[in-house]
Amino acid sequence: MSDAQANVGYTGDIIKDWWALLWYGAFLLIFGVIAYIMSDMNLTDLTIWFAGLLLFSGIVFVAAYFKGTMLAKNKLQPLTEGIVYFILGLVVLLMAPDSEAMLMYFGIFALFAGLMRVVEAFTMNAAVKQSIGKICFIMLLVAGFLSLIVGIYVLVFPAESMLDILWAVGGYAIIYAGLVISAALSGSK
Repeated sequence: MSDAQANVGYTGDIIKDWWALLWYGAFLLIFGVIAYIMSDMNLTDLTIWFAGLLLFSGIVFVAAYFKGTMLAKNKLQPLTEGIVYFILGLVVLLMAPDSEAMLMYFGIFALFAGLMRVVEAFTMNAAVKQSIGKICFIMLLVAGFLSLIVGIYVLVFPAESMLDILWAVGGYAIIYAGLVISAALSGSK
């Protein structure tokens, strides 16, 4: 164990809630694959799947908060992220299916998710980031900035057809999931 690891109470994991990121990434990946496979999906189906993604992600991040994050500077981040996702999931689930509203909620989700990944990258303990967390830091930043760009794009230039929405949401979810899963796995040891 290096001096940097000893100084921050290193216990074997760069990010103590790496498993929450892994589950979150898995949910995103499943959601993205479903969006591609079920290209004949209607707006009601997409709304239900998206609400499910948000609700399950919210539960995972709230659980991560209560399990504890030893190396995070911002210990309230998983709780905040979980509550926002859960509330947004309830709003999406209870709304009448409307493509404009769905894209707005998806854009809000992408913006918030991007902000959370960037905050998570920059609040990672500096000693750990320098010694063993460079890949995790980079993956979190790339995922965060990608998500911010997609969120802004979706809010400024909404898609016209259902197929456009499915392809955009599915593609984003798969790419973002890959980055989040990579960050989680690189942060696990």
